[in-house]
Amino acid sequence: MKYFNFLLVSAAIGQLSFGSGSLSAQGVTFAEICALETTVNCWGFESEAELFYTWFNTDEACVNDPFLNNHPNGNANHMNVTTKPTRDGRCIYPKRDQTYAASGTSSLKFVYNQPTGSNPSGNFSPDFKRTGEGSNATYVQFGKGGEFWVRFSMRQSQGLLDFNGLTEAGKTSALKRVIVHGFSSASSLEETIVDWKTYKIMRMYSDQGQEDYGAQDNIGCTVALKNDNFPSPPCRYMVANQWRSYQIHVIVADNAERNNGIVELYIDDEMIPIISISDSSMQPGKHPTDVGAPYPLQPLPYTETADWLQTNGYGKVTFTLFHTGKDAITIPASEAAMWIDDVVISKIRVPALDGTGTIDSVAPAEPADLTTQ
Repeated sequence: MKYFNFLLVSAAIGQLSFGSGSLSAQGVTFAEICALETTVNCWGFESEAELFYTWFNTDEACVNDPFLNNHPNGNANHMNVTTKPTRDGRCIYPKRDQTYAASGTSSLKFVYNQPTGSNPSGNFSPDFKRTGEGSNATYVQFGKGGEFWVRFSMRQSQGLLDFNGLTEAGKTSALKRVIVHGFSSASSLEETIVDWKTYKIMRMYSDQGQEDYGAQDNIGCTVALKNDNFPSPPCRYMVANQWRSYQIHVIVADNAERNNGIVELYIDDEMIPIISISDSSMQPGKHPTDVGAPYPLQPLPYTETADWLQTNGYGKVTFTLFHTGKDAITIPASEAAMWIDDVVISKIRVPALDGTGTIDSVAPAEPADLTTQ
């Protein structure tokens, strides 16, 4: 569990300073961002060399998959892409796609059209940064007192936004997109972005839902507006067939007094976060699910020689289409897909990127059933 304090972030139009150099606040390229000394790591998905696939030898569909078997990093000891077998004898996983890109020529595509369980697309789950192999591997982690930003671009199809996945109990279930976490993606050390089921708005939670961050409270889109179908404005909806950029900002508390940490979510290059959770907003009683425990350092599980494990802080990000409890049969009526591009792990806020990717040929659909104030 994390505890947070507000941090004022400002950027003037003109020049932003980053370590030993400066960049324009407008029109920065992805390559320039990756070269900054404040950048921990980045993935633009322009090459298969960035992807390391792994699968279990018991998953025959993946063992016999031609793409995986011919991949330069197939069944790598150190993986960042996980695969899943389906009921109809296929192996599913995210792949590079050259149809759409936020910058450059390709992105990473996740597809939700397979008859499978809670994870219908596989995951891209890289360490923030890893150096070395086996027991000699070291990781970049942000524990007590640490601060970092996770920046990414996301495009979603209309079929994904329209689909209301059902659990085996017949209830609708929120669909996870992004999780920032420690060694486990479902633990006390996680910041998760999900949709609000049928409403198509982003929200966040932590601790497997034990810390509920409400709606988009920081811009006046509160849970109290739910009965009004979350009017826009103030609520910010996810929009199909458009690239949007997001930044997750985390300051990790360095004590148990709940007075020096924060979690925020920004859209595009806006300076006001749609979600901002700090100590004062997470006091017990503000959100009923908050249990009020101090930030925990997680113990190292299993074995110290496992080179993919992380401990004592945030150190991984997972991109996924994950429906907890989803039945294994229900699938969307049309292509349900998510594209991820221009992922950056940074010690500071990432400046605006120059949009040099592909242009959508599909016009975005207007949000339905919205009201204005």
